Amino acid sequence: MSKSLTKTKLIDPLILTLLQNIRGHRSKLKNLKSIEFDPNLSNIISNEVEFLNQNRRRIEKNVVDEALKRIDNKRFTNVVYGEGWNQGVLGIVASRIIEKSYKPTIVMTESNQDVLTGSVRSVKDYDVYQSLSDCKDNIIQYGGHKYAAGLKIKNSKMESLFLIRTKRICNGERPHNH
Repeated sequence: MSKSLTKTKLIDPLILTLLQNIRGHRSKLKNLKSIEFDPNLSNIISNEVEFLNQNRRRIEKNVVDEALKRIDNKRFTNVVYGEGWNQGVLGIVASRIIEKSYKPTIVMTESNQDVLTGSVRSVKDYDVYQSLSDCKDNIIQYGGHKYAAGLKIKNSKMESLFLIRTKRICNGERPHNH
């Protein structure tokens, strides 16, 4: 390392990581590691991160509130859809719904005119990835693991996905109550 680099304080690694993960700014931040540490810049950046986080929390709360109104408590799964919901909060919204209902949950919104994007969360001992695998003929794309997954599905297939999942659960694979 050159002497000038060894004497230069680099930006706080935590702030760097946060910044690199801010959606839409990754390409602008690739070379950020070489910026000298500046307390004023650090404050500006932390304020921006806090503003973005508060905005995300507000969006999340609005979507959770809307989604909870659409839950059918008589069903063994939650499948909710909202037009215009922010795709970035679907997973946390599904988790929040499970906190209230303790049922496998899919939260979806549109990706484009014909495709819905969703996030799936599960409860103890219920494998949502296997459920999605069982329905793969109706799904454009999916991935994840036993307790969480993401998917894309044609808008016209949403009802069939719900029926297949409900049938599977009603045939003896009900989630355990906590």
